Amino acid sequence: MYQLVYALGWTLTLLPFRVLYLVSDLLSFCVFNFSIYRKEVALTNIRRSFPEKTSGEIRKIGREFYRHFCDQVLESFKILHMSEKKLLKRFNYIFPKTEVPEC
Repeated sequence: MYQLVYALGWTLTLLPFRVLYLVSDLLSFCVFNFSIYRKEVALTNIRRSFPEKTSGEIRKIGREFYRHFCDQVLESFKILHMSEKKLLKRFNYIFPKTEVPEC
């Protein structure tokens, strides 16, 4: 099973980001509409967090959650095999200023 997931992940790293996000959209649609994996837990948590939202708004937030989740999973595969140059182009980290206390 590990080899299958690794092979699939390696194949995904070869895709450009635009295609990867199309795959992610398809995957999130399938997971949200055809899978019951924690869907009710997620929707219940959203309902509890936003009691003022309508049922349609709750479902929309749920779909957006699954879309973002699938994006994160596929991006994780992609960055495993990115060059340092490409990583630095995509990410920037700002170090917080730290003050040294006086003695």
